[in-house]
Amino acid sequence: MDATVLNRAELGRRLRAAREARGLSLRALADAAGVSHSHVGGIERGETTPTIETAARIGQVLGLPPTFWFAGPVQTVAAMEPVRLEPASSAVGALIEALEAAAAHLRMRYA
Repeated sequence: MDATVLNRAELGRRLRAAREARGLSLRALADAAGVSHSHVGGIERGETTPTIETAARIGQVLGLPPTFWFAGPVQTVAAMEPVRLEPASSAVGALIEALEAAAAHLRMRYA
């Protein structure tokens, strides 16, 4: 898997599609993720990129795998299974663990 970060515009389009596929308004997503609706809107418009913590929170609400935030092969939004919501700190830990596992896999693959 190519772990190149998506450009802001593409990331925004994908995030909006994921949110709309789940029938959530921008404000509902922001409230559930504990971030401002203007920040989520900025991400969707490609004006800003989320921090790891914000990406984890949004991803948890939408049931997105950590690979959603990177370029390369990803599952379609419809094929993703939602995850159980947990406190944001747990989501950040899970995202970090997943990224570390992906990095270890790439190191082994290209060593």
